[in-house]
Amino acid sequence: ITQQMYNFVDKSGYNVTLRPEMTPTLARMILGRTNESGETKMILPVKWFSIPQCWRFETTQRGRKREHYQWNMDIVGVKSISAEVELMAAITTFFLRVGITSKDVGIKVNSRKVMASILKAHGIKDEQFAPVCVVVDKLD
Repeated sequence: ITQQMYNFVDKSGYNVTLRPEMTPTLARMILGRTNESGETKMILPVKWFSIPQCWRFETTQRGRKREHYQWNMDIVGVKSISAEVELMAAITTFFLRVGITSKDVGIKVNSRKVMASILKAHGIKDEQFAPVCVVVDKLD
């Protein structure tokens, strides 16, 4: 991934990398508030969002620019898929409030937890999960 980052030495001689995404920042924030035994000093769940300016050094293509703003929403500390459902509801509510409908945009979910929950509800056993995911991944 380092080949896809903007890295350079600034005028003071410091090595600088422009932020490619926010996931490491969130991970550092949570880990920085976690003790040696793995217990967090924060009240869970942690709900966090950001709309940072990010950069990536890769070939530009439709929908993937080198400089972009990225809307991040995360919920940390929830073991069930209810966090994913809450995030999807927030996204859908935002789109509807700004006038974007299902005619304008589609939402694709890429979550093993959500997939496992849906497949289980349809009678797919745990040992069938991986092969079924291979088939589903090939669908559009």
